[in-house]
Amino acid sequence: MKFGIAGTGNVAWHLAEMFTGAGHELLKVYGRNHQSAGNLAIRHSAEVAESAAELKGCDLVFVSVNDDSIGEVAHSIPSDVFVIHTSGSASIDVMPQHSRGVMWPVQSLTRGEGATYQGMPVVIEASGAEERKLLRNFIEPARVRIYELSGDKRRELHMAAVFASNFPNHMYAIASRLAARAGADFQIMKPLIFGSVEKLRWMDPLQAQTGPAMRGDEKTMERHLEMLNNDPDLREMYRLISESIANTHGK
Repeated sequence: MKFGIAGTGNVAWHLAEMFTGAGHELLKVYGRNHQSAGNLAIRHSAEVAESAAELKGCDLVFVSVNDDSIGEVAHSIPSDVFVIHTSGSASIDVMPQHSRGVMWPVQSLTRGEGATYQGMPVVIEASGAEERKLLRNFIEPARVRIYELSGDKRRELHMAAVFASNFPNHMYAIASRLAARAGADFQIMKPLIFGSVEKLRWMDPLQAQTGPAMRGDEKTMERHLEMLNNDPDLREMYRLISESIANTHGK
């Protein structure tokens, strides 16, 4: 099948890799960054579309841009094209096309970085039975794991993903800064981080929880809070998260 992509960022890069690798043909690429669009097109022997209006002749087109731009880009694509956006939180209704859908990869993707697509969870939604069938037929050769969720449920899952991925990564950045303040390299934290994640292969997160808040070590937490007196934002973050852990575990 032939597909097009509007967008040239991380997800667009991986969509091209995933679906050309599954035997589909990337026909056209459109992006506001013409150099990035050209690079992606050259990589997959595709054409560069000078505007979203030129994204025709494809079996479907992915709109892989930031959430606030999906509607604007989709409105420029011909109305008879089957258009799919890749957002976890945007409504399917931001696109005006009669045939429209959503395919959200539940994965953190970085351009240029290899990824294992087989078994990767993707959430789909479609405007009708025919669109759902076409989208499934297109996706299945990539051997991903497909979940069907309506808009509200998909947005709830997207919020859960923010807690599962984006927030922990921010915590790692904070930990790196605090480790440097203590005169240590962030490398010292990596076995702890990887070990904690590895436990989740066989243990529920509630069971895996450790730390002073879990143990009820009030004096330790008081000392940590004192250390953060000069950083009120971090101090409040520490307090709120510790309180949430303690409440969750009845401490």
